[in-house]
Amino acid sequence: MSSLKQIIHLNPIGWILYSVITIVCFLFFLHADIIHTATSSYAYLSGHSKDFYEYNKVYLGGNDYLPLIYIMFATWTIPIHFLGFTTSPELNNFQWNLLTQPSLPIELAWWKTLLALVYIGSILMMAKITKLIQPDTKIELSLISTLFATSPFVIFSVFIFSGYDIFSTFFTLLGLYYYLKKDLRLFILFFAIAIPLKYFSAILFFPLVLMIEKRPLHILKILMLGVSIIFIQVILYWKSQVFKDEILSLLLSKLTSNSGQEINLLKLVPKLFLLMIYLGACIHVFLKEFKSYTEWHKYAVFMPILSYALLFLAVKWHPQWCIIIMPFIMLSYIFIQNKRLMGILEIIGMVSFIWYVFNAWKLNVDVSMMNNSVLKNLLPQALIINSDLFHGGKSLFRFIFNLYLFSPLLILFYEAKKTSHIKATTPSQEMIINRLLLGVGFLVLSSFICIFRPEDWRNFINPDATIRLHDKLIGR
Repeated sequence: MSSLKQIIHLNPIGWILYSVITIVCFLFFLHADIIHTATSSYAYLSGHSKDFYEYNKVYLGGNDYLPLIYIMFATWTIPIHFLGFTTSPELNNFQWNLLTQPSLPIELAWWKTLLALVYIGSILMMAKITKLIQPDTKIELSLISTLFATSPFVIFSVFIFSGYDIFSTFFTLLGLYYYLKKDLRLFILFFAIAIPLKYFSAILFFPLVLMIEKRPLHILKILMLGVSIIFIQVILYWKSQVFKDEILSLLLSKLTSNSGQEINLLKLVPKLFLLMIYLGACIHVFLKEFKSYTEWHKYAVFMPILSYALLFLAVKWHPQWCIIIMPFIMLSYIFIQNKRLMGILEIIGMVSFIWYVFNAWKLNVDVSMMNNSVLKNLLPQALIINSDLFHGGKSLFRFIFNLYLFSPLLILFYEAKKTSHIKATTPSQEMIINRLLLGVGFLVLSSFICIFRPEDWRNFINPDATIRLHDKLIGR
Protein backbone atom coordinates (compact mmCIF):
# COMPACT_ATOMS: atom_id res chain seq x y z
CA MET A 1 0.00 0.00 0.00
CA SER A 2 2.89 2.34 0.79
CA SER A 3 4.38 1.84 -2.69
CA LEU A 4 0.97 2.62 -4.20
CA LYS A 5 0.83 5.90 -2.25
CA GLN A 6 4.22 6.81 -3.67
CA ILE A 7 3.00 6.60 -7.27
CA ILE A 8 -0.52 7.97 -6.65
CA HIS A 9 0.08 11.40 -5.16
CA LEU A 10 -3.12 12.71 -3.63
CA ASN A 11 -3.75 14.80 -0.54
CA PRO A 12 -5.82 13.22 2.30
CA ILE A 13 -9.12 14.58 0.96
CA GLY A 14 -8.20 13.38 -2.53
CA TRP A 15 -7.46 9.89 -1.21
CA ILE A 16 -10.80 9.76 0.61
CA LEU A 17 -12.76 10.85 -2.47
CA TYR A 18 -10.78 8.53 -4.76
CA SER A 19 -11.35 5.57 -2.40
CA VAL A 20 -15.07 6.26 -1.98
CA ILE A 21 -15.62 6.62 -5.75
CA THR A 22 -13.78 3.41 -6.64
CA ILE A 23 -15.55 1.44 -3.87
CA VAL A 24 -18.99 2.72 -4.92
CA CYS A 25 -18.28 1.88 -8.56
CA PHE A 26 -16.91 -1.54 -7.56
CA LEU A 27 -20.03 -2.45 -5.58
CA PHE A 28 -22.86 -0.83 -7.56
CA PHE A 29 -21.94 -1.20 -11.25
CA LEU A 30 -21.14 -4.11 -13.55
CA HIS A 31 -21.86 -4.82 -17.20
CA ALA A 32 -23.09 -8.28 -18.19
CA ASP A 33 -20.15 -8.87 -20.56
CA ILE A 34 -17.88 -10.05 -17.75
CA ILE A 35 -20.57 -12.44 -16.51
CA HIS A 36 -20.71 -14.15 -19.90
CA THR A 37 -16.92 -14.31 -20.27
CA ALA A 38 -16.11 -15.38 -16.71
CA THR A 39 -18.81 -18.05 -16.55
CA SER A 40 -17.66 -19.31 -19.95
CA SER A 41 -14.27 -19.98 -18.37
CA TYR A 42 -15.90 -22.48 -16.00
CA ALA A 43 -15.91 -24.96 -18.86
CA TYR A 44 -12.16 -25.35 -18.36
CA LEU A 45 -12.70 -25.99 -14.65
CA SER A 46 -15.26 -28.67 -15.56
CA GLY A 47 -12.78 -30.49 -17.81
CA HIS A 48 -14.09 -29.21 -21.14
CA SER A 49 -10.81 -27.98 -22.59
CA LYS A 50 -10.94 -29.78 -25.94
CA ASP A 51 -14.64 -29.11 -26.55
CA PHE A 52 -14.61 -25.69 -24.88
CA TYR A 53 -16.37 -23.85 -27.71
CA GLU A 54 -18.89 -26.61 -28.43
CA TYR A 55 -19.76 -26.89 -24.74
CA ASN A 56 -20.32 -23.16 -24.30
CA LYS A 57 -22.24 -22.97 -27.56
CA VAL A 58 -24.89 -25.12 -25.88
CA TYR A 59 -24.92 -23.41 -22.48
CA LEU A 60 -23.98 -19.82 -23.28
CA GLY A 61 -24.74 -19.36 -26.95
CA GLY A 62 -21.09 -19.17 -28.00
CA ASN A 63 -17.81 -17.36 -27.34
CA ASP A 64 -16.15 -14.66 -29.41
CA TYR A 65 -12.67 -14.58 -27.90
CA LEU A 66 -9.55 -16.69 -28.21
CA PRO A 67 -8.91 -19.16 -25.35
CA LEU A 68 -6.34 -17.02 -23.51
CA ILE A 69 -8.87 -14.66 -21.92
CA TYR A 70 -10.97 -17.59 -20.66
CA ILE A 71 -7.89 -19.38 -19.32
CA MET A 72 -7.00 -16.26 -17.33
CA PHE A 73 -10.47 -16.10 -15.77
CA ALA A 74 -10.52 -19.87 -15.13
CA THR A 75 -7.16 -19.69 -13.35
CA TRP A 76 -8.32 -16.80 -11.20
CA THR A 77 -11.57 -18.61 -10.34
CA ILE A 78 -9.89 -21.82 -9.09
CA PRO A 79 -9.99 -20.82 -5.36
CA ILE A 80 -13.72 -20.02 -5.24
CA HIS A 81 -14.45 -23.00 -7.50
CA PHE A 82 -12.94 -25.40 -4.95
CA LEU A 83 -14.84 -23.62 -2.17
CA GLY A 84 -18.09 -24.27 -4.04
CA PHE A 85 -18.98 -20.67 -4.86
CA THR A 86 -19.20 -21.11 -8.62
CA THR A 87 -22.36 -22.00 -10.56
CA SER A 88 -22.87 -25.35 -12.24
CA PRO A 89 -23.80 -24.87 -15.91
CA GLU A 90 -25.60 -28.24 -16.12
CA LEU A 91 -27.79 -27.30 -13.18
CA ASN A 92 -29.27 -24.12 -14.64
CA ASN A 93 -28.30 -24.46 -18.33
CA PHE A 94 -26.95 -20.92 -17.97
CA GLN A 95 -30.26 -19.42 -19.01
CA TRP A 96 -29.53 -16.43 -16.82
CA ASN A 97 -31.11 -13.05 -17.32
CA LEU A 98 -30.66 -9.68 -15.71
CA LEU A 99 -33.22 -10.37 -13.00
CA THR A 100 -32.36 -13.95 -12.08
CA GLN A 101 -28.63 -14.40 -12.70
CA PRO A 102 -27.24 -17.51 -11.08
CA SER A 103 -23.99 -15.72 -10.28
CA LEU A 104 -23.57 -15.06 -6.57
CA PRO A 105 -22.31 -11.68 -5.31
CA ILE A 106 -19.07 -13.35 -4.24
CA GLU A 107 -18.42 -14.39 -7.86
CA LEU A 108 -19.02 -10.88 -9.14
CA ALA A 109 -16.77 -9.37 -6.48
CA TRP A 110 -14.08 -11.98 -7.16
CA TRP A 111 -14.00 -11.19 -10.88
CA LYS A 112 -13.88 -7.45 -10.25
CA THR A 113 -11.04 -7.95 -7.77
CA LEU A 114 -8.98 -9.44 -10.61
CA LEU A 115 -9.69 -6.34 -12.71
CA ALA A 116 -8.68 -4.11 -9.79
CA LEU A 117 -5.37 -5.95 -9.31
CA VAL A 118 -4.50 -5.66 -13.01
CA TYR A 119 -5.49 -1.97 -12.80
CA ILE A 120 -3.00 -1.52 -9.94
CA GLY A 121 -0.35 -3.33 -11.97
CA SER A 122 -1.02 -0.93 -14.85
CA ILE A 123 -0.53 2.06 -12.53
CA LEU A 124 2.82 0.64 -11.44
CA MET A 125 3.84 0.22 -15.08
CA MET A 126 2.84 3.82 -15.84
CA ALA A 127 5.20 4.97 -13.08
CA LYS A 128 8.04 2.82 -14.46
CA ILE A 129 7.50 4.06 -18.01
CA THR A 130 7.42 7.68 -16.84
CA LYS A 131 10.77 7.20 -15.11
CA LEU A 132 12.25 5.85 -18.34
CA ILE A 133 10.90 8.68 -20.47
CA GLN A 134 11.58 11.43 -17.94
CA PRO A 135 14.62 10.34 -15.92
CA ASP A 136 15.71 13.88 -15.05
CA THR A 137 12.50 14.60 -13.08
CA LYS A 138 11.53 17.73 -14.99
CA ILE A 139 8.01 16.78 -13.96
CA GLU A 140 6.91 15.10 -10.77
CA LEU A 141 7.38 11.38 -11.46
CA SER A 142 4.12 10.44 -9.72
CA LEU A 143 2.05 12.87 -11.83
CA ILE A 144 1.49 10.56 -14.81
CA SER A 145 0.61 7.47 -12.75
CA THR A 146 -1.71 9.64 -10.62
CA LEU A 147 -3.43 11.02 -13.71
CA PHE A 148 -3.88 7.50 -15.07
CA ALA A 149 -5.17 6.08 -11.77
CA THR A 150 -7.73 8.87 -11.39
CA SER A 151 -8.74 9.17 -15.03
CA PRO A 152 -12.55 8.98 -15.26
CA PHE A 153 -12.19 6.93 -18.46
CA VAL A 154 -10.05 4.35 -16.67
CA ILE A 155 -12.38 4.19 -13.65
CA PHE A 156 -15.33 3.78 -16.01
CA SER A 157 -13.77 0.91 -17.95
CA VAL A 158 -12.43 -0.99 -14.93
CA PHE A 159 -14.80 -0.31 -12.04
CA ILE A 160 -18.09 0.71 -13.71
CA PHE A 161 -18.27 -1.26 -16.94
CA SER A 162 -16.01 -3.92 -15.41
CA GLY A 163 -14.31 -4.46 -18.74
CA TYR A 164 -11.38 -6.84 -19.09
CA ASP A 165 -9.72 -4.60 -21.70
CA ILE A 166 -7.45 -3.71 -18.78
CA PHE A 167 -5.70 -7.08 -19.34
CA SER A 168 -4.53 -6.09 -22.81
CA THR A 169 -3.70 -2.59 -21.57
CA PHE A 170 -1.47 -4.02 -18.83
CA PHE A 171 0.49 -6.27 -21.19
CA THR A 172 0.74 -3.43 -23.72
CA LEU A 173 2.32 -1.28 -21.00
CA LEU A 174 4.71 -4.10 -20.14
CA GLY A 175 5.63 -4.33 -23.81
CA LEU A 176 6.11 -0.56 -24.05
CA TYR A 177 8.31 -0.57 -20.94
CA TYR A 178 10.70 -3.14 -22.38
CA TYR A 179 10.51 -1.43 -25.77
CA LEU A 180 11.82 1.76 -24.19
CA LYS A 181 14.51 -0.29 -22.42
CA LYS A 182 15.43 -1.73 -25.84
CA ASP A 183 14.78 -5.30 -24.68
CA LEU A 184 13.41 -6.64 -27.96
CA ARG A 185 12.58 -10.14 -26.72
CA LEU A 186 10.38 -9.02 -23.83
CA PHE A 187 8.84 -6.27 -25.97
CA ILE A 188 7.73 -8.92 -28.48
CA LEU A 189 6.65 -11.38 -25.77
CA PHE A 190 4.32 -8.99 -23.94
CA PHE A 191 2.80 -7.61 -27.11
CA ALA A 192 2.31 -11.22 -28.28
CA ILE A 193 0.21 -11.70 -25.11
CA ALA A 194 -1.60 -8.35 -25.44
CA ILE A 195 -2.62 -8.82 -29.08
CA PRO A 196 -4.82 -11.94 -28.65
CA LEU A 197 -6.43 -10.33 -25.60
CA LYS A 198 -7.39 -7.28 -27.66
CA TYR A 199 -6.49 -7.42 -31.36
CA PHE A 200 -6.16 -3.64 -31.49
CA SER A 201 -2.76 -3.86 -29.77
CA ALA A 202 -1.39 -4.93 -33.16
CA ILE A 203 -2.19 -1.42 -34.41
CA LEU A 204 0.45 -0.10 -32.01
CA PHE A 205 2.89 -2.97 -32.42
CA PHE A 206 3.41 -2.38 -36.15
CA PRO A 207 4.61 1.27 -36.05
CA LEU A 208 6.65 0.68 -32.88
CA VAL A 209 8.52 -2.08 -34.73
CA LEU A 210 9.06 0.19 -37.74
CA MET A 211 10.62 2.80 -35.47
CA ILE A 212 13.44 0.50 -34.34
CA GLU A 213 13.90 -1.98 -37.19
CA LYS A 214 14.54 -1.04 -40.83
CA ARG A 215 15.41 -4.44 -42.35
CA PRO A 216 12.34 -5.89 -44.13
CA LEU A 217 13.02 -9.55 -43.28
CA HIS A 218 13.64 -8.74 -39.63
CA ILE A 219 10.45 -6.67 -39.54
CA LEU A 220 8.50 -9.63 -40.93
CA LYS A 221 10.08 -11.95 -38.37
CA ILE A 222 9.15 -9.65 -35.47
CA LEU A 223 5.59 -9.24 -36.73
CA MET A 224 5.20 -13.00 -37.03
CA LEU A 225 6.46 -13.46 -33.48
CA GLY A 226 4.06 -10.75 -32.34
CA VAL A 227 1.04 -12.78 -33.51
CA SER A 228 2.56 -16.17 -32.64
CA ILE A 229 0.34 -16.73 -29.59
CA ILE A 230 -2.70 -16.13 -31.77
CA PHE A 231 -1.46 -18.80 -34.20
CA ILE A 232 -0.86 -21.26 -31.35
CA GLN A 233 -4.42 -20.85 -30.07
CA VAL A 234 -5.88 -21.13 -33.57
CA ILE A 235 -3.90 -24.33 -34.22
CA LEU A 236 -5.07 -25.86 -30.93
CA TYR A 237 -8.75 -25.32 -31.78
CA TRP A 238 -8.69 -25.41 -35.56
CA LYS A 239 -10.60 -28.71 -35.66
CA SER A 240 -13.50 -27.02 -33.87
CA GLN A 241 -15.98 -25.70 -36.42
CA VAL A 242 -17.72 -23.68 -33.69
CA PHE A 243 -14.40 -22.03 -32.85
CA LYS A 244 -13.77 -21.06 -36.47
CA ASP A 245 -17.29 -19.73 -36.93
CA GLU A 246 -17.21 -17.65 -33.74
CA ILE A 247 -13.69 -16.20 -34.05
CA LEU A 248 -13.85 -15.43 -37.77
CA SER A 249 -17.28 -13.87 -37.32
CA LEU A 250 -15.94 -11.53 -34.62
CA LEU A 251 -12.92 -10.54 -36.70
CA LEU A 252 -15.11 -9.80 -39.72
CA SER A 253 -17.51 -7.69 -37.68
CA LYS A 254 -14.61 -5.67 -36.20
CA LEU A 255 -13.12 -5.04 -39.62
CA THR A 256 -16.35 -4.12 -41.37
CA SER A 257 -18.45 -2.81 -38.43
CA ASN A 258 -21.41 -4.50 -40.09
CA SER A 259 -21.98 -7.40 -37.70
CA GLY A 260 -22.55 -9.91 -40.45
CA GLN A 261 -24.52 -7.60 -42.74
CA GLU A 262 -23.55 -6.97 -46.35
CA ILE A 263 -20.51 -4.75 -46.72
CA ASN A 264 -21.41 -1.27 -47.89
CA LEU A 265 -18.63 -0.17 -50.25
CA LEU A 266 -19.65 3.49 -49.92
CA LYS A 267 -19.17 3.34 -46.16
CA LEU A 268 -15.74 1.80 -46.66
CA VAL A 269 -14.40 4.91 -48.42
CA PRO A 270 -13.83 7.02 -45.26
CA LYS A 271 -12.37 3.96 -43.53
CA LEU A 272 -9.92 3.48 -46.38
CA PHE A 273 -9.00 7.16 -46.08
CA LEU A 274 -8.27 6.72 -42.37
CA LEU A 275 -6.28 3.59 -43.18
CA MET A 276 -4.19 5.59 -45.63
CA ILE A 277 -3.44 8.15 -42.91
CA TYR A 278 -2.35 5.36 -40.58
CA LEU A 279 -0.16 3.71 -43.22
CA GLY A 280 1.29 7.09 -44.15
CA ALA A 281 2.25 7.64 -40.51
CA CYS A 282 3.81 4.17 -40.42
CA ILE A 283 5.88 4.95 -43.53
CA HIS A 284 6.94 8.23 -41.91
CA VAL A 285 8.27 6.55 -38.73
CA PHE A 286 9.95 3.85 -40.84
CA LEU A 287 11.88 6.42 -42.85
CA LYS A 288 12.58 8.77 -39.94
CA GLU A 289 15.97 8.92 -38.26
CA PHE A 290 15.51 9.94 -34.63
CA LYS A 291 17.96 12.59 -33.49
CA SER A 292 17.59 11.96 -29.77
CA TYR A 293 16.04 9.68 -27.20
CA THR A 294 13.54 12.41 -26.38
CA GLU A 295 12.31 12.49 -29.96
CA TRP A 296 12.07 8.70 -30.06
CA HIS A 297 10.15 8.66 -26.76
CA LYS A 298 7.81 11.33 -28.05
CA TYR A 299 6.98 9.28 -31.13
CA ALA A 300 6.53 6.16 -28.98
CA VAL A 301 3.78 8.03 -27.11
CA PHE A 302 2.08 10.06 -29.84
CA MET A 303 2.11 7.42 -32.60
CA PRO A 304 -0.14 5.14 -30.47
CA ILE A 305 -2.44 8.11 -29.78
CA LEU A 306 -2.81 8.75 -33.51
CA SER A 307 -3.29 5.05 -34.25
CA TYR A 308 -6.01 4.51 -31.64
CA ALA A 309 -7.74 7.84 -32.34
CA LEU A 310 -8.01 6.82 -36.02
CA LEU A 311 -9.39 3.46 -34.89
CA PHE A 312 -12.17 5.14 -32.91
CA LEU A 313 -13.09 7.10 -36.03
CA ALA A 314 -13.00 4.06 -38.30
CA VAL A 315 -15.06 1.48 -36.38
CA LYS A 316 -18.18 1.26 -34.31
CA TRP A 317 -16.44 1.16 -30.96
CA HIS A 318 -17.70 -0.12 -27.64
CA PRO A 319 -17.59 2.02 -24.47
CA GLN A 320 -15.11 -0.15 -22.53
CA TRP A 321 -12.51 0.33 -25.27
CA CYS A 322 -11.85 3.87 -24.01
CA ILE A 323 -9.15 2.55 -21.69
CA ILE A 324 -6.84 1.34 -24.47
CA ILE A 325 -5.79 4.85 -25.50
CA MET A 326 -5.71 6.38 -22.01
CA PRO A 327 -2.16 5.33 -20.97
CA PHE A 328 -0.76 7.18 -23.98
CA ILE A 329 -2.91 10.27 -23.46
CA MET A 330 -1.67 10.39 -19.85
CA LEU A 331 1.95 9.94 -21.01
CA SER A 332 1.46 12.84 -23.44
CA TYR A 333 1.38 15.17 -20.41
CA ILE A 334 5.17 14.72 -20.25
CA PHE A 335 5.61 16.52 -23.56
CA ILE A 336 2.79 19.07 -23.32
CA GLN A 337 3.38 22.40 -21.59
CA ASN A 338 -0.23 23.32 -20.85
CA LYS A 339 -1.07 20.31 -18.72
CA ARG A 340 -3.94 22.09 -16.99
CA LEU A 341 -5.70 22.48 -20.33
CA MET A 342 -5.37 18.74 -20.89
CA GLY A 343 -7.15 18.14 -17.58
CA ILE A 344 -10.00 20.45 -18.55
CA LEU A 345 -10.34 18.75 -21.93
CA GLU A 346 -10.53 15.36 -20.21
CA ILE A 347 -13.54 16.51 -18.21
CA ILE A 348 -15.24 17.74 -21.39
CA GLY A 349 -14.28 14.56 -23.22
CA MET A 350 -15.61 12.32 -20.45
CA VAL A 351 -18.94 14.12 -20.09
CA SER A 352 -19.39 14.00 -23.88
CA PHE A 353 -18.44 10.32 -23.91
CA ILE A 354 -20.97 9.43 -21.18
CA TRP A 355 -23.75 11.51 -22.78
CA TYR A 356 -23.16 9.74 -26.09
CA VAL A 357 -23.03 6.32 -24.40
CA PHE A 358 -26.30 6.97 -22.54
CA ASN A 359 -28.07 7.49 -25.86
CA ALA A 360 -26.19 4.99 -28.05
CA TRP A 361 -26.40 2.07 -25.58
CA LYS A 362 -29.76 2.57 -23.90
CA LEU A 363 -30.70 -0.15 -21.39
CA ASN A 364 -27.18 -1.50 -21.75
CA VAL A 365 -24.50 0.95 -20.61
CA ASP A 366 -26.45 3.08 -18.17
CA VAL A 367 -28.43 2.51 -14.96
CA SER A 368 -29.09 -1.06 -16.12
CA MET A 369 -25.48 -1.89 -15.09
CA MET A 370 -26.59 -1.46 -11.49
CA ASN A 371 -28.90 -4.45 -11.94
CA ASN A 372 -25.84 -6.67 -12.52
CA SER A 373 -23.75 -5.34 -9.65
CA VAL A 374 -22.36 -7.00 -6.53
CA LEU A 375 -25.10 -5.32 -4.44
CA LYS A 376 -27.84 -5.64 -7.05
CA ASN A 377 -30.17 -7.45 -4.62
CA LEU A 378 -30.25 -4.40 -2.35
CA LEU A 379 -31.37 -2.01 -5.09
CA PRO A 380 -34.92 -1.18 -6.20
CA GLN A 381 -35.91 -1.35 -9.86
CA ALA A 382 -35.24 1.79 -11.84
CA LEU A 383 -38.29 3.46 -13.35
CA ILE A 384 -36.32 5.70 -15.69
CA ILE A 385 -33.01 5.41 -17.52
CA ASN A 386 -30.20 7.92 -17.96
CA SER A 387 -31.14 8.86 -21.52
CA ASP A 388 -34.50 10.05 -20.16
CA LEU A 389 -32.53 12.67 -18.23
CA PHE A 390 -29.96 13.43 -20.94
CA HIS A 391 -31.60 12.92 -24.29
CA GLY A 392 -30.36 13.51 -27.83
CA GLY A 393 -27.19 15.04 -29.22
CA LYS A 394 -25.49 11.75 -30.08
CA SER A 395 -23.63 13.04 -33.12
CA LEU A 396 -22.46 16.21 -31.39
CA PHE A 397 -21.15 14.48 -28.28
CA ARG A 398 -19.46 11.71 -30.24
CA PHE A 399 -17.71 14.40 -32.28
CA ILE A 400 -16.53 16.15 -29.11
CA PHE A 401 -15.25 12.86 -27.69
CA ASN A 402 -13.40 12.05 -30.92
CA LEU A 403 -11.89 15.53 -30.90
CA TYR A 404 -10.68 14.92 -27.34
CA LEU A 405 -8.85 11.77 -28.47
CA PHE A 406 -6.87 13.87 -30.97
CA SER A 407 -6.36 16.75 -28.51
CA PRO A 408 -2.84 15.75 -27.36
CA LEU A 409 -1.68 15.80 -30.99
CA LEU A 410 -3.40 19.12 -31.65
CA ILE A 411 -1.96 20.76 -28.54
CA LEU A 412 1.52 19.41 -29.26
CA PHE A 413 1.33 20.77 -32.82
CA TYR A 414 0.10 24.15 -31.59
CA GLU A 415 2.82 24.45 -28.96
CA ALA A 416 5.51 23.44 -31.48
CA LYS A 417 4.38 26.12 -33.96
CA LYS A 418 3.85 28.90 -31.43
CA THR A 419 6.83 31.26 -31.53
CA SER A 420 6.21 33.03 -28.23
CA HIS A 421 7.00 31.44 -24.88
CA ILE A 422 4.39 29.01 -23.55
CA LYS A 423 3.94 28.97 -19.81
CA ALA A 424 4.16 25.48 -18.37
CA THR A 425 1.23 24.56 -16.12
CA THR A 426 0.73 21.53 -13.90
CA PRO A 427 -2.67 20.17 -12.82
CA SER A 428 -3.33 20.98 -9.18
CA GLN A 429 -4.57 18.39 -6.69
CA GLU A 430 -8.01 19.95 -7.02
CA MET A 431 -7.92 19.64 -10.82
CA ILE A 432 -6.83 16.00 -10.66
CA ILE A 433 -9.64 14.97 -8.33
CA ASN A 434 -12.20 17.21 -10.06
CA ARG A 435 -11.60 15.24 -13.30
CA LEU A 436 -12.68 12.15 -11.41
CA LEU A 437 -15.59 13.75 -9.54
CA LEU A 438 -17.13 15.43 -12.58
CA GLY A 439 -16.38 12.71 -15.10
CA VAL A 440 -17.47 9.69 -13.07
CA GLY A 441 -20.07 11.60 -11.07
CA PHE A 442 -22.04 12.38 -14.22
CA LEU A 443 -22.74 8.68 -14.74
CA VAL A 444 -22.91 7.55 -11.11
CA LEU A 445 -25.16 10.30 -9.75
CA SER A 446 -27.58 10.19 -12.68
CA SER A 447 -27.81 6.40 -12.30
CA PHE A 448 -28.61 6.69 -8.60
CA ILE A 449 -31.24 9.29 -9.47
CA CYS A 450 -32.80 6.77 -11.86
CA ILE A 451 -32.84 4.17 -9.06
CA PHE A 452 -33.90 6.34 -6.12
CA ARG A 453 -36.09 8.89 -7.92
CA PRO A 454 -39.32 10.35 -6.56
CA GLU A 455 -42.23 8.17 -7.68
CA ASP A 456 -43.89 10.92 -9.69
CA TRP A 457 -40.78 11.41 -11.88
CA ARG A 458 -41.73 8.42 -13.97
CA ASN A 459 -44.79 10.00 -15.58
CA PHE A 460 -43.16 13.41 -15.72
CA ILE A 461 -40.09 12.23 -17.67
CA ASN A 462 -41.01 9.11 -19.60
CA PRO A 463 -44.11 7.00 -18.85
CA ASP A 464 -42.77 4.08 -20.92
CA ALA A 465 -39.42 3.84 -19.12
CA THR A 466 -40.59 1.23 -16.59
CA ILE A 467 -41.94 -1.07 -19.30
CA ARG A 468 -38.79 -0.77 -21.41
CA LEU A 469 -36.45 -1.41 -18.50
CA HIS A 470 -38.50 -4.29 -17.13
CA ASP A 471 -38.63 -5.96 -20.54
CA LYS A 472 -34.86 -5.60 -20.84
CA LEU A 473 -34.24 -7.12 -17.43
CA ILE A 474 -36.38 -10.21 -18.06
CA GLY A 475 -34.82 -10.71 -21.49
CA ARG A 476 -37.76 -9.94 -23.77
